[in-house]
Amino acid sequence: VFVGQTIEWNDFAKVDMRIGKITNVNDFPEARKPAYILT
Repeated sequence: VFVGQTIEWNDFAKVDMRIGKITNVNDFPEARKPAYILT
C-alpha cells in the first residue's frame, strides 16, 4: 500500500492497533541491539 492509496475495510480490520501511555523508559543493556524497556 502506498501513501494516498486506499484499502478495503476487510484489510483495515486486520490491523492490530493499540494505544497506551508510556510512564517509564529504561535502558535494556542485555539486548543485542540498542533498546529500551517501555512501561
